[in-house]
Amino acid sequence: NVEKMNINNCQFENNNGQIVGLIRTGNDESTMGPMLQFNSNTFINCNNINELIYLEGVQASEFTNNNFLNSNHNKSIILYKDIVRAKHTQKNNQFVHSGSVVENKFVTNLK
Repeated sequence: NVEKMNINNCQFENNNGQIVGLIRTGNDESTMGPMLQFNSNTFINCNNINELIYLEGVQASEFTNNNFLNSNHNKSIILYKDIVRAKHTQKNNQFVHSGSVVENKFVTNLK
């Protein structure tokens, strides 16, 4: 269990497996979190059978200035799964020869 998680300025290279699996079960909005900040990270040749980053029930996330290079091609990089209201933002992320982001109505792409 975690209320806030920050993953910033990290490099993941030749990783085989999921990088982040952050799950909050239930739909009680009286508790905080989890909230994820994921900024200025680099992925090079990372692959998983499913998505590299799985967020389920996360109340808020921010993905900014991340680079995904040759990672999880033809699969998902990030998968958002929300049961209740959430706020997810993405800004200045680069995907080169990499998979896609599976968004939902709570994801906002900022310019």
